[in-house]
Amino acid sequence: MPVLVPVLSAPAEWTAELVAGVDASALGLLGPTGSRLVIDLSRTTFLASVGLTFLIRLGKRLSEAGGGIALAAATPAIVKLLRAIGLTRVLPLFHTVEEARAHLSVVRPAPGRP
Repeated sequence: MPVLVPVLSAPAEWTAELVAGVDASALGLLGPTGSRLVIDLSRTTFLASVGLTFLIRLGKRLSEAGGGIALAAATPAIVKLLRAIGLTRVLPLFHTVEEARAHLSVVRPAPGRP
């Protein structure tokens, strides 16, 4: 059975001041047991290093919990940035939120389990 994956609408600008709020929003969407989250980047026009660090840490935390994050609907400039720094090799990037949700909604066995 597919898992319902929440979607976080990312801010237009990821600055140090906003990342704490984004983290609180992510935790609220995930709840106590959630481990999958789509980050909708359609409004994002500026992604500071603190935002990139946040995405990496959140991805690692959710991956260790058996889930993960998927990035979606990024503008061409943000796609170019994410590819240039190699982030798309560790965090999947999709054209649409629906594609990202579909990717994460499939329950996969934990490594080492059938």
